[in-house]
Amino acid sequence: MEILESAWPKTAGAVLAGGRSTRMGRDKAEIALSGETLLARAWRLVAGLVAPAWVCCSQACPRAGYPCLLDEEEEEGPARGVAAALHAAQGHGARRVLILACDLPLLTRQLLVALLEAKGQPGSLATVYASAATGRAEMLVGVYAVAALPYLQAGLARGERSLFRLIPPERLQRVLYPPSAAPHFLNCNAAVDLVRLQELECGE
Repeated sequence: MEILESAWPKTAGAVLAGGRSTRMGRDKAEIALSGETLLARAWRLVAGLVAPAWVCCSQACPRAGYPCLLDEEEEEGPARGVAAALHAAQGHGARRVLILACDLPLLTRQLLVALLEAKGQPGSLATVYASAATGRAEMLVGVYAVAALPYLQAGLARGERSLFRLIPPERLQRVLYPPSAAPHFLNCNAAVDLVRLQELECGE
């Protein structure tokens, strides 16, 4: 059954696709798996769940055919994209934003839905997945409250780029996933990652 965008009112969405892809050696957003680029797949997942939605990208590499939010500053990483998405969502009256980096091609619709449906703790600024085995938070797939925007803006102004350090730990809500779900959170950052992802797709 198709999920209506109205299932999560006041929720916008954003795909992060502004990285330089230096480790990959080519634009990873345009890499295709199973005939679909990483950007197209991430966009299909996010835009199929919430609206409005945008692609956050650099001014040097706008994404043709997508509603883009261009980074005001280069070289500030995904935190700048998240901040841009929160600012845009605020202008549309949204209270939170579903964030997904384009380099997580094995993440599923079901995992995003579970994140959207997670009951937020009072005062939480972001709800993200985290490994039950290691505790590592997946900051690039999460639901960020628009109320987190001042924290991101202040941190970026002082030169902090880590999303994990920009959100106060007591206001970061973790949704734990078991070791069996770990493959869904594999990043496609380098050529070796791409080979592993292709093997997983083929069931090897």
